[in-house]
Amino acid sequence: MAGAGVRIQIHSMARPRQSPPPIKSFRERLGALRHVGPLFLLVWGTSAPLTIATISIRLIRSMLPVSTLYVGKLIIDEVIRTAALPGHPDTWRAWAASGLLDRTMQLILLEFALAIGADMLSRSGSLVDRILGIKFSISTTIRLMEHSATLDLEQFEDSEVQDRLERARTQTFQGLGVMGQVFGKCRR
Repeated sequence: MAGAGVRIQIHSMARPRQSPPPIKSFRERLGALRHVGPLFLLVWGTSAPLTIATISIRLIRSMLPVSTLYVGKLIIDEVIRTAALPGHPDTWRAWAASGLLDRTMQLILLEFALAIGADMLSRSGSLVDRILGIKFSISTTIRLMEHSATLDLEQFEDSEVQDRLERARTQTFQGLGVMGQVFGKCRR
């Protein structure tokens, strides 16, 4: 098609080295947080159940280290209490038969269950995040395509409009990374 205005971009050309961006002040960094609310609403609009699931998983995961430490303390307390009992058994079989280790074994099993639970929550959180990310990406891409469909042909040929559409498309993926970082603060 002659005159169709085919645009070819060559990505393999060497680009000049750019200097690193200047360090932003605390006020500028704090000002950037104003975008978190609208971004959260976009993610929520994509899938409220998945958004609730990812927040819930992160909150539960944030409580697990404290729970694990507390159960570890209970294990140590129980071992000290049991060892201080007068007339305790001399052999392992005698200890097991006496029932004095039952509480300690229950606490050790609880500690083990917490470790398995933390791993399962980590894996399920990653899965939910990936699914939410894919859904968010698809939703945003569809919104961009719907907006692009309303543009005139002249606007499509405008390099500034093309640049804005490209930035919106790439910022879709960056925005999800920001939400992951915001949600990630819940689990640390």
